[in-house]
Amino acid sequence: MLAQFGWTKIYDQQFYKIGRAQIFYNQSLTGANLFILLGTDNAAQNNDAGRVYRMNRNTLQFYSPFQNGFDRIWYFSGFPTPTYHISVQNTFNISMLDTGFGIRNFVSGCGLDCGDMTYYTTNYGTNWISVTALSNGFLGSQSRGYDIDPKNAQIAYSIYPRLGSGRDLIYKTTDKGLNWNIIDSLQSNSYQIPQGYTKINPFRSNYIYYRGNSNLMISTNSGTGFAPAQNSVSFEQVRFSRFDSAVVAYNSTSLYKSTNHGLSWSVLGSLPENIRSLEISAYNTNIYFAGTDFGLYRSTNKGANWQKFNDSFNPSKKVIGISSDLAGGDTIFVVTSDAVYKVWGSYVGIQQISTEIPQSFSLSQNYPNPFNPTTNFEFRIADFGLVRLTVFDAIGREIEVLVNQQMHPGTYEVSWDASTYPSGVYYYRLEAGSFAKTKKMVLIR
Repeated sequence: MLAQFGWTKIYDQQFYKIGRAQIFYNQSLTGANLFILLGTDNAAQNNDAGRVYRMNRNTLQFYSPFQNGFDRIWYFSGFPTPTYHISVQNTFNISMLDTGFGIRNFVSGCGLDCGDMTYYTTNYGTNWISVTALSNGFLGSQSRGYDIDPKNAQIAYSIYPRLGSGRDLIYKTTDKGLNWNIIDSLQSNSYQIPQGYTKINPFRSNYIYYRGNSNLMISTNSGTGFAPAQNSVSFEQVRFSRFDSAVVAYNSTSLYKSTNHGLSWSVLGSLPENIRSLEISAYNTNIYFAGTDFGLYRSTNKGANWQKFNDSFNPSKKVIGISSDLAGGDTIFVVTSDAVYKVWGSYVGIQQISTEIPQSFSLSQNYPNPFNPTTNFEFRIADFGLVRLTVFDAIGREIEVLVNQQMHPGTYEVSWDASTYPSGVYYYRLEAGSFAKTKKMVLIR
């Protein structure tokens, strides 16, 4: 049996698919904002393909974060019969200190080659300003991404490889995108990498990282000098721990860890599948999460050992993003290629009595019965699936939902406090798969 507990799907996008998940953290890594970039399946002019949405963590709804959009552009081209094409956003970044400041990069199809353009806004998308220095027209190389300083929203960095020169140019702005200056130039050839990034260490903002062709490149002096990190490879993603100096990264199936802010690395372990996403819990120093094409893994000892945590996402199990923040406790948000899930590491308000798989579903008589004012319900789940336990009054009106979540096989108990209800006859009903059972109980005040 897997170690997972419950989850619920909060967003479904099987029509366009989800092409990318990006998470932006506050300075202390205790809070996070989750963004998704929709794919281009079934793309047509004026539909939602390629759009960017942000999750509201209070309502669990997704919305466009910028009034003029923060997403794809449609353009008209072709000869002799022009048609509309979609210019898909590549990478983007949004300041957690000043959420009106955002940077985005577009890649346009252009026949034999493709070029990209960088834009920034400081007023929530009312105006988008082109950054010609961070654009490559039809030269083919693309931005390695942007990162905005979590301590100072005026400062941001971008790494831009220049095709033909073999050099990566390090750009920096100190006036919120208005001017970008080259502060370093490095022989790296990172344009050969299909997906790059630029990262600022949230606790040591003078430490800057980017994905080189064969190493993680690191600067300890705010980007004016880069060198390969010792024993590193071209990491696909890096994550930082809010509890210590640990930096964790991955490449293919292997995980790596640095305990000196990224200067040197050691192999942490590996998973049986290619890793697609990585997260360090904001709630528990020992818990790491990793996503693969076949589900979600969890480590409870800082990455030393891993267990499959959830492989029941449907229809896609490919985990492309994981987000944790302190306010959510052990709850995380997981993005697959077609949906977003809220996943929790415990059954809130539910006690698991036994993990032994029952032969069948069952619902026991509540105890005590009659009761005043609390009572307990025990039930058995034989197969993984959605479980609902509800309470009805004497005329059949639903008055309480005690359980409504995905659950694994086992025996469980949940309590109900009826102190706000009058004496009388009540009913409770368990629904799980094709199983449904209703029982009667009496409240005496």
